Amino acid sequence: MRDAARRRWAALAVAALLMQFVPAAAMSPPTSAAPGTSRLVPVGPVRLVDTRKADCGCTRVDAHTVTVDVAGHRAVPDDAVAVAVTITAPPNGGFGHVTAYPGGTRLPTASNLNTRPGAVVANSAIVRLGTNGDLAFHQHRPGGLVVDVTAAFVPAATSRDGRFVPVAPRRLVDTRTPATPSGPLRAGDSLDVALPDGVRADATAVVVNITSVLEPRAGHLSAHPSEAKAGNTSFLNLDGSGRVAAASVVLPVDEGGFTIESYGGGHMMVDLVGWFTGPSAANSDVGLFVPTDPRRLVDTRRDDGRLWEDGTIELGLPVAGASAVVTNLTVVAPDRTGHVTAFPARTRLPDTSSVNAAFRDHTVANMAITRVSTAGLAYRSHASTDLVVDMNGWFTGTPVATTTAAGRNQPPPPSRVLLVGDSTLSSLVYLPQTAGALIGFESVFDRGNCRRLVRQSCVSPTTGVRPTTAVEAIHAAPGTFDIVYIKAGYNDWFTYFPTEFDAVVQAARAKGAHTVLWQSYNTAVFRPTEQRAYVEKNASLRAIVGLPQYDDVHLADWAAYSDPRPDWFWDGIHVTTAGAWAIPDYISRWIAHLERRPCPRPWAVGQPAPDPCPRPEWRGAVPNPISLY
Repeated sequence: MRDAARRRWAALAVAALLMQFVPAAAMSPPTSAAPGTSRLVPVGPVRLVDTRKADCGCTRVDAHTVTVDVAGHRAVPDDAVAVAVTITAPPNGGFGHVTAYPGGTRLPTASNLNTRPGAVVANSAIVRLGTNGDLAFHQHRPGGLVVDVTAAFVPAATSRDGRFVPVAPRRLVDTRTPATPSGPLRAGDSLDVALPDGVRADATAVVVNITSVLEPRAGHLSAHPSEAKAGNTSFLNLDGSGRVAAASVVLPVDEGGFTIESYGGGHMMVDLVGWFTGPSAANSDVGLFVPTDPRRLVDTRRDDGRLWEDGTIELGLPVAGASAVVTNLTVVAPDRTGHVTAFPARTRLPDTSSVNAAFRDHTVANMAITRVSTAGLAYRSHASTDLVVDMNGWFTGTPVATTTAAGRNQPPPPSRVLLVGDSTLSSLVYLPQTAGALIGFESVFDRGNCRRLVRQSCVSPTTGVRPTTAVEAIHAAPGTFDIVYIKAGYNDWFTYFPTEFDAVVQAARAKGAHTVLWQSYNTAVFRPTEQRAYVEKNASLRAIVGLPQYDDVHLADWAAYSDPRPDWFWDGIHVTTAGAWAIPDYISRWIAHLERRPCPRPWAVGQPAPDPCPRPEWRGAVPNPISLY
């Protein structure tokens, strides 16, 4: 290790001298080289660390931290100043995060990936090496750790090869479209991706963001130059749920491009972010990498507030003389499935994503190499979320010009909510004043006595009318909706409930709903056959809502919330006057919870309204709903 360190620092000294004597005429465009500039050298990919093995390739510092002699590894140049790595955390039983940082330095306020119970999580990063050529990895929650390297950066004042060329993000492959005849991949299939137009045949590496969805089984993705053999590395792990998962990665390429090996199958989208030059390029100081210590740029939890649905926040130039920056983007507590796109501020929003949340409250990170404009960086979110941005370095060059106005970030207008119910929702009709408890959103409600979900509804004994089904009511409702609330199904038997549930959810999605709230069924009824049906449907609901394909459906557990209040019912399911006020109050609290707003009312007169509003079941039944209105 000492010999490698001596060679590395000797090279750094030579590079520093070269920076002082490079004539301006040799650079195109003519800009001065930044201190500490480096060029890319493709590596492998090869595995550096696997802490699950006795010979882990690392040094254990304590229960949370390992260090790795990266510059001493046979595949990494001795004079490397930074490396592009993929960090993988096997399941460790809890939520936490992993931080990669230069060896011999203090643990920074930054992170690279977020772990969660039962999941294999991976993310890529470009990280500066410490003075001894080493990296440190800190795990907030101790567990296994796997590290693969795909590229190194070595000192250079100018270079022909290994310089980064950022491009406007564009999609190279989407197996969901007819343009990609292969269709979905089977587990074990590979996907060949040719170098696209604009990328020279002798390019050394590309930066791509690869998104997987609808994989049929658990597995992982790995990649290698098209003419190389598949190795034992990976850059994205799939849990077999079919949920969207994405990874940005620096991949070595050859003239034929690169090959992605899929061990989980499913659909795949490949977006190009940029590429690294080969020996045929002109000698220049543009596109060289400047590694920095990890630094937090944005944390909306502490800075300017949440990144709202379809909102854009901007960040000025984090460093002068940069054409692109290397960051880690972490989505925290998103409202629902969605994505955030990083792009040059005040330029056209690309049709790509930078980090994808698979479900509500999914904390997930992804590396992003993003071009900068003269106005800096911008981040746009598909769904409301908090966002954390950490910077690990930047590439030299000139920012692109702005072409559009600044984006805006403001809370969306009130949600439009469709309430579909049977006779258990009739209080909104019989006691219309109770609709005043529907607060914080635009409500449209459709109730029908004796309504069924999908099968032909029964004739109401009180009105003599056969109502439409829940599916028909959803389709017939005017306009589109953000949320559909289902308080129906009491008139259905439980045998076909999962199929009928799916039909209702599909109808809600067809009306534009991003969220479905399904109310559970009260079981304190007199007739055993009805009680059995409601118990079985509640059991099905709890099982179904946990499935990945229904990440947009939430169980509003009205049964658990209201069972301690028999005074709200006159027959176990139909409400008294007190219950008539409790239902809309409960619905309003649930929607405020989903939208992370304050509750529309406190739990009791004289108390503050909780902010944000908790799930009503967590707090328990409101003692006296009428008194609040």
